[in-house]
Amino acid sequence: MIFRFKANLNGTITASASLLALFFYIQVSSTYAVNHADSCNNKYENLSKQHTAAILHNTEGTPAFFNALHSVEEKIFISFQHCPKDPLLFTLMGEVQISLGNLQLASIYANKAFNWNSTIWQTHHLLGTTLSMQEQYEK
Repeated sequence: MIFRFKANLNGTITASASLLALFFYIQVSSTYAVNHADSCNNKYENLSKQHTAAILHNTEGTPAFFNALHSVEEKIFISFQHCPKDPLLFTLMGEVQISLGNLQLASIYANKAFNWNSTIWQTHHLLGTTLSMQEQYEK
């Protein structure tokens, strides 16, 4: 967004209006960022519950188990379109991949999540879990 200051008889009004527009733009941008983060967090919370339910309510290895997990996986892929670098969604995808038995894929999601945010416990937990499951204890 470009703001121009015009020198005219009402120069003070134009400059004030431009500053007001700039402050409004900053406020709207920061509100959008907060709402977007909240939206991504809500997606994570809802999908995490669905993942837990899929594991608890289906016998491991059955078609129903895999169908439920693939349904969660698909919803996470859709969420990635809105939250492409959300570390929590990536940790959840890693957990889903572990549930599906895809350890190498889970490890990729773990590394991405950890690289984006190494300050949350979920990224540490997933990375440690995938490394342990692959017997890469030294890492």
